[in-house]
Amino acid sequence: MDNYERVKQLCEGYRNKVSDVEEFRPRTVGTKRQRIISISDMHIPFLREDLIKEIVKAHSGSDYCVVNGDLFDSNIVSFFPKHKEIPFIVEYIAAQELVISLSQHFKKVILVDGNHDYGRFNTEIGKLNVSIQFLVKKSPMKHLADGVRFDSEGNEMTSLYLPNVEYAGDIGHNWWTKIGKVIFGHRLRGFRKAPMANVAWMADWFINRGTDFQCLVAGHSHKQGMIPYRGKILIDQGALCWPMDYELDGGCSFAPPDLGYAIVDIDNRGNVDTKSSRPVFLGTYQEA
Repeated sequence: MDNYERVKQLCEGYRNKVSDVEEFRPRTVGTKRQRIISISDMHIPFLREDLIKEIVKAHSGSDYCVVNGDLFDSNIVSFFPKHKEIPFIVEYIAAQELVISLSQHFKKVILVDGNHDYGRFNTEIGKLNVSIQFLVKKSPMKHLADGVRFDSEGNEMTSLYLPNVEYAGDIGHNWWTKIGKVIFGHRLRGFRKAPMANVAWMADWFINRGTDFQCLVAGHSHKQGMIPYRGKILIDQGALCWPMDYELDGGCSFAPPDLGYAIVDIDNRGNVDTKSSRPVFLGTYQEA
């Protein structure tokens, strides 16, 4: 039986697997804890601002907020027939407003690239208007972490000072970051539709390379779940976006996303608290 068949079996009723994970060893030790809030797949301009406000209100003051990929939707370089006329700078300014707000409520904010933030720009930059190509010679997430400001015409303005905002690419790898013994990551290419299959693929990638970790939290799938797998804890954290307009023409076959985020608590040695770490399910939606 290959790993993906095992994942398929593990994921039958995968939202009920949290109790299995709670028995996972090792447990955290001592009393000192750090709380990490992981949000992803906001796909600006489809951001669920109402849910972001709820999350910030509930967790303001936490040690970390990880923006775990797909902060942008990046209409202008999409493979799908989207609203190409929407200037990317509009998305950038909205994303910057969000990052500034997060920096005011969390001790540290880490920006991780997703496929909509970096992967598509990396291959589709030639499609962009020459006047804004300079915006994406580096990841837009890098510009956000550096506080680079642009006006609505794409002209560079005075930079902001955001000392508690970091770009994952500056501290390791652009598409994943590690805090304690927890990896937060977002695939830049490829997609598997089966429940938990994307996070399992990522776990295999890290395990096969000898990376030391206890827990992997993944964006990308727009689904949510938590399972034990190959001695690790895997969390799919869900999405925080409205349905994308470009799904409505029948050209995409995406299942309705699970709305939510992830909480991970670690001790001073980086061990995961399996009692309190979990995905937080905020509901879903179906077309009426």
